[in-house]
Amino acid sequence: MTASPDSPAPARKALKAHHVMLPVAALYGAAIVPLWLLLMTGAVPGADRLPPSWHGHEMIFGFALAVVGGYLMTRASGWLVWLALATWLLGRLPFWGLPLPQPLPAVVALLFPAMVFWQAGVPFLKAVKRKRNIVFAPILGAFSVAEILYQLGAADVWAPGLERGLLLAIDLITVLMFVMGGRVIAAATSGAIQRRGGYVKGMAQIKVEGVTAVVLGLVLVFDVSGVEGHIPAALRAAAAGLILYRMARWRVWRVVPDIEVSSLHLGYLWIAAGLLLSAALPILLDITVLSALHGITVGALGTLAFSMIVRTTLQKARRPVVFAPSMTMCTLALSFSALFRLAYEGSGAQWQLTASAVIWSACFLVLGVFALREGRR
Repeated sequence: MTASPDSPAPARKALKAHHVMLPVAALYGAAIVPLWLLLMTGAVPGADRLPPSWHGHEMIFGFALAVVGGYLMTRASGWLVWLALATWLLGRLPFWGLPLPQPLPAVVALLFPAMVFWQAGVPFLKAVKRKRNIVFAPILGAFSVAEILYQLGAADVWAPGLERGLLLAIDLITVLMFVMGGRVIAAATSGAIQRRGGYVKGMAQIKVEGVTAVVLGLVLVFDVSGVEGHIPAALRAAAAGLILYRMARWRVWRVVPDIEVSSLHLGYLWIAAGLLLSAALPILLDITVLSALHGITVGALGTLAFSMIVRTTLQKARRPVVFAPSMTMCTLALSFSALFRLAYEGSGAQWQLTASAVIWSACFLVLGVFALREGRR
């Protein structure tokens, strides 16, 4: 059946941030890990031309912040989406070897964090109805501070800035995953339990969220200040315990067969595991906190970003949130990627690092193709 000449043409969907930034984030995540591995092992020359700690920087400011922008820049549409993509692309140039005179690397690197704050942080400030939601604005604004610290280190202005900028950015991602993820997960878990005829009171756990956010904020302060040792380790362990307590009150075991929800639980569990490991491993194995934080950056960030991109893409396409078998397999496989990456820190076995990279890259390549295909619907 064909439309008559007089029938109105179907309305074109407005281009939104999730249409562009989420598939870009997934594909970039798929590409950057194996490329880093090839450069690090010397299989591909050119690692010496890249800025220091570029891999860690791009995993957070390139991959993770693109996910954050795609998820939170809900008001951006049309040309603003293309502007966001342009600022993100410009920010990648110094980290792929394009020589730029100072201070241009810092300027272009700051464009996308500023864009995220403008299009996501400022609306939170203007439209906040609950006091506990105002936390998102300073978190998003602080990514620019983390970038500045990193750039000061990269420019040899303040050497500690490299590590402290990355630590601050990871801490910000951790707080963001804890607060925002907790709210999405509480609602999803409540719905899943109700579909099974049950009910759990007080899923939001506002007081637990507030206390844990304060503890994570203290961890952030210690990391930026360069304080190491038992106090920040104890704070990380305390935050992990509070997260596990929150999950226990969600009764997560009641919805394990519901992979669309339990995948979020798995990612949230990795936040607790990552915090515990980052508290213990620097003491037990004498490695840096940054190295120990792969439980957060691979396990928690990888699993939650993957699950949220799938959920958001399906929801925006007005399709049921049902994971295909490939999505389920990848969600579970990312935990093995994290385990191999953490095992490498203790053993130094190259095959473990390779296995972690292959699993991660394959999963996010599948996700990128999925997000591109479903985003056009």
